Amino acid sequence: MIALLLLVACGHELALAVAAPDTTGCTTDKLGDGGELFDVGALHEVRITLSDASLAAIEGDPRTYALGAVEVDGNALETVGVRLKGSTSFQELDGKPSFKVKFNEYCAGQKLAGLKRLTLNNMVSDPTQSQEMLNYQLWAAAGLKAPRASYAQVWLNGELYGLYTNVESMDDEWVRRRYADGSGDLWEAGSGAEFSAEGLDAWDLKEGDGDRDALQAVAEALDAPGAVFDNLDGVVGMDQFLTYWAWKVVVGDPDGYPWHPNDIFLYADPAQGGRFEFSPWGFDEAWKDYVDWQDADGRLATACLADAACSARFHARVVTAVDTFETLDAVGWLEAAWALSAPVLGDDARRPYTEAEVEAAREALRTTVEGRAARVRDDL
Repeated sequence: MIALLLLVACGHELALAVAAPDTTGCTTDKLGDGGELFDVGALHEVRITLSDASLAAIEGDPRTYALGAVEVDGNALETVGVRLKGSTSFQELDGKPSFKVKFNEYCAGQKLAGLKRLTLNNMVSDPTQSQEMLNYQLWAAAGLKAPRASYAQVWLNGELYGLYTNVESMDDEWVRRRYADGSGDLWEAGSGAEFSAEGLDAWDLKEGDGDRDALQAVAEALDAPGAVFDNLDGVVGMDQFLTYWAWKVVVGDPDGYPWHPNDIFLYADPAQGGRFEFSPWGFDEAWKDYVDWQDADGRLATACLADAACSARFHARVVTAVDTFETLDAVGWLEAAWALSAPVLGDDARRPYTEAEVEAAREALRTTVEGRAARVRDDL
């Protein structure tokens, strides 16, 4: 078991200058095991240490890495980068911030548990404090590619910041763990990202060479006359996209493509001729009853729904997804997450929900999950 502990630097004060870190504390050892780090049955511990200078740097520029140290389930790295993250969920250090910890920011090749980064999400948009735990498990059970996630308690300079979701970072390491050929481009949707003239520049390159011609090819395929599925299948893995979209419908998640142009990663898989595959991100606002299979705004979805043959394919894919969903123990997974987190909820003073509010939200989520398959079948 790996505990995500933010390093209280064992009597070693981080007095290193942010601009010129002392790299004598670097290590190239791959401590621990990534599988254990994302064990959903463990409450991991992460302890982060930041000097006064680094705290001031983050307060002035929260999205730029500052020098820190980290201890993850007892495995300590003395020289790492730490910054804050988030958009609508963003909070400053005096609230409950989400953190990015980059192990190789100052130490080339440094990893922990085979990873380059930690992503610690604050769950302030999720009163159940459990959606990411459930949703990413469902995604994996569906055979789709997505991050892994687990619970972590986080400390900063010895102060408990509370319960977080430890989500596997989407980077070249993530790609190599999932694809036979990891040399393709990994794109993240920025604000307004779309397969259109005005939306192409909003795709942000995360890894790779950045071939925007591949994105342009999707837009051109959407503009071309003829059968939508056939036009697009040369540039988008359409079977994978329809399955991805179907599962977004099943879990009632409109926060991301093909509804909102955000919270989505694309990988151009060289083994599939560079065709794009889709993976979700920011998976904490699902289980909306109003999400149904005929409602989506993204160009890929609207084009498919307007084409009888593609729409029929998608309808069949949703049926398959619902059938699979009903074989999974989603409520059991929720109950396991709730049992794991319950003993520490009272210690999470920075969480914006009372324990009573969390309990009420969890019961409402249980009811929604139990009734979701019937709700989707009614739409079908």
